[in-house]
Amino acid sequence: LIELTNILMEAAHTEDTSYGYQKDPVDLSVGIKNAVGRFETQIKEKNLTVVVEVQPHTGHPIGDSGRLASVIDVLVENAVIYTPNGGSIHLALKNDGRDRVRLSVSDTGIGVTAEDRERIFSSFYRSEAAKRADTEGVGIGLSVAKNIIEKHGGRIDVTSDGLGKGSTFWFTLPV
Repeated sequence: LIELTNILMEAAHTEDTSYGYQKDPVDLSVGIKNAVGRFETQIKEKNLTVVVEVQPHTGHPIGDSGRLASVIDVLVENAVIYTPNGGSIHLALKNDGRDRVRLSVSDTGIGVTAEDRERIFSSFYRSEAAKRADTEGVGIGLSVAKNIIEKHGGRIDVTSDGLGKGSTFWFTLPV
């Protein structure tokens, strides 16, 4: 309930660009480690293979570590939920060109259609495939994640070759 309340509070303040954001260097590799740890039970239950690749000397964006950790949690949780038993998840943290860091979460899950890709970051939107795979979601996690990343001066998106072909959710942030 606390997590849901925090997500809803974040969603309610999407227009306010200064709502309690901290401005400190953030080590995204810690967020990755913590997110994978939080979902360790589900990962083991589904026999998922998880690979984490962190490029050395990756820069640290300036921002709110708690909110950025929430974004990583959303991406990892979705990968775990929407990847079938025995599948795999790959997390990568790398420098992405000049003065940007890129975090990606790739999976062998349900994938995303081109039509759904256009709407997947909208509040309360869930694809039909997502509804079939998980009946409990409400479609707010990716919308809140997008808002947080944009408030940090970053960009978030998804790539996928279509249904059943997995997906890669990624974001970049200035460092």
